Amino acid sequence: MKYMVLAGQSLADIALRVYGNADGAIILAEENGLEVTDVLESGLMLEYAPEKVMNKGIVQYYAAQDVRPATALVGRVFDDTFDLSFN
Repeated sequence: MKYMVLAGQSLADIALRVYGNADGAIILAEENGLEVTDVLESGLMLEYAPEKVMNKGIVQYYAAQDVRPATALVGRVFDDTFDLSFN
C-alpha cells in the first residue's frame, strides 16, 4: 500500500499510523530506500506492507480518528534574533 507524507512527518510518525508502532520506522526505511533519520518531503509517496502491522488496535484507532502525527521539526526553531553564534 502507499502513504503520502504530510508536512512535518518523520518515519516514526508514519510508522505509528501504518504499523501501530514507532519501531516500524526501520521497516519503512528499508522498504523505501531511506535512512530512519531522513527528513521527508511533503507529498512523498511511501510503500508499506499492511501484513507487517505490529499493533492493529492503534492502526484502527488512528484511521478512525484520522490521527496523523507530525512531530518532525520543520524550519527554524528560533527566529533571526538568534544568529547561531553560540555554535
